Amino acid sequence: SRCYGIVGVNVPNMAFPTTELLGMMFPNPDDFYILWFQKHKIPEAHMNGNLRTVIDQSFRRRDHDKVGDAPVLTLAERNANPILTLESPEPDGLPILSDTELEDYCAAHSRNGFFGPTSWYRNIDRNAELLPQVGATPLDLPVLQIEVPEDAFVPANAGDITRALCSDVEVVSITQSGHWTMLEQPEALTSAILDWLERKYKTSD
Repeated sequence: SRCYGIVGVNVPNMAFPTTELLGMMFPNPDDFYILWFQKHKIPEAHMNGNLRTVIDQSFRRRDHDKVGDAPVLTLAERNANPILTLESPEPDGLPILSDTELEDYCAAHSRNGFFGPTSWYRNIDRNAELLPQVGATPLDLPVLQIEVPEDAFVPANAGDITRALCSDVEVVSITQSGHWTMLEQPEALTSAILDWLERKYKTSD
């Protein structure tokens, strides 16, 4: 009764991945950032020591002028733990953040480091245990699924996944964007959400 609708941005309605499942895909935990994050203290120490580089290289977008129409590599095909290769002479993609925004992010993370963000990923097995209904129980309420085919970190068919468990789904596909849709395509994302809200929840004047 407290929720009238859901907007899913990039990530579809799916169950929490467990370390067991991810381990089948990446037998070496160093090859995938979520599995690497399970190590005690090591990931945050590495990131805290390379804070500016981690943030700068994490907020990158696809360089379409350089790669053209080349297909987006899947996680299995690409470097799925780029944090371990920060010394790459050529960062992957173009920067998303302005210099001022980068400084703001660095200042914020300098205060508390990466322990908090990393802990979210360390808790995925507990999340799956406590919330087994996520991604398994049908949703009987309006859902807007933003599908971003160029986001290598989520399934390209996010819309199909969400449709399978939701009775009232609209799917909007946003192109020319990767994982950071709210930063890469803010106008397209905002327009899609506002249009959906207007049609679904418009009140009479």
